[in-house]
Amino acid sequence: MRFAVVFNIGAGASRQRVPGEVANEITSAFERRSMCAELIVVKGVGVAEAARAAVLSAKNNLVDGVAVGGGDGTVSTVAGVLAGTGIRLGVIPLGTLNHFAKDLAIPIDIEEAVGVIAVGCVREVDVAEVNGKVFVNNSSVGIYPYMVTDRDRQEKGSGRSRWSAMALAAFRMLRRLPLRRLTIFADGRTETCRGAMRDFG
Repeated sequence: MRFAVVFNIGAGASRQRVPGEVANEITSAFERRSMCAELIVVKGVGVAEAARAAVLSAKNNLVDGVAVGGGDGTVSTVAGVLAGTGIRLGVIPLGTLNHFAKDLAIPIDIEEAVGVIAVGCVREVDVAEVNGKVFVNNSSVGIYPYMVTDRDRQEKGSGRSRWSAMALAAFRMLRRLPLRRLTIFADGRTETCRGAMRDFG
């Protein structure tokens, strides 16, 4: 079997290692199970485009399946592209927290995660949509997204580690927590609530 694997070398776990080593580990894990992994390598951006290329390969019978190696954001993006296509998605957790993989009891170890793909263990998961963007696992509003945005800026700009950048982002955010009014439309209902949110300049 051949798999198109969208591999984000910018994912949390991958950044701590030489990207070539992680790529070799993924391809070797597939080979040991008599499968072939055709890696589509991206770095932070281009995940959706890579996923669309993988879907096209699957629809044209050039590959037998699609897998993703990355963190929750990468997995969510690829899953959003695959949603409704009937194409199954294998997950190789390479992020910092890997909430989605942990929820599904997918092993964090690359070798074991590929083993799950090889066995063909399939589970249906819910997907949802916010403002036209499909997601899995969770979607956040309020403080957390701003903290993540600040964290990512720090990582790129100052080279701080992910955890130290997040700690500083949390400190900045918690200094002032203005309440904002938020209106949520869901299932034909409208609900207004107040939450701690702020603009981040």
